[in-house]
Amino acid sequence: MAEIVIAQGDGPVLTGAEERAMEERERHLTHVIDALDRLAHALRGILDGGAPDIDALEAGAAVLEDFARGKVAGPRPITDDDMAAAHHLMGLVRAGAPKEDVITAAREVVRLFGLEPHPPAPATPGSG
Repeated sequence: MAEIVIAQGDGPVLTGAEERAMEERERHLTHVIDALDRLAHALRGILDGGAPDIDALEAGAAVLEDFARGKVAGPRPITDDDMAAAHHLMGLVRAGAPKEDVITAAREVVRLFGLEPHPPAPATPGSG
């Protein structure tokens, strides 16, 4: 069976399989970005004295594991020490460790990974 070819305006001509692969890469990248942003906000919440968002921490940790294993390219290689810090934080949160210990571990993860949340979008007139 012949492959369907999809023209992209002035861009490259993609086959149906190439288009599906590109869409899958875009979905994965969106997932990675969302997970890292949720992780950054969860860390900021911890540093601000809030309760840990375990779902966001776990999703972020899974993406960091993907970086460490080379499944996702990052700005720098993720070391075993980096991952140990992330696992240490998760262990403290799961164990219900004292808030001060969790905050200290969260600070280390932010320092190692440079995870600062994006500021909230400014309110637009009539949006609230």
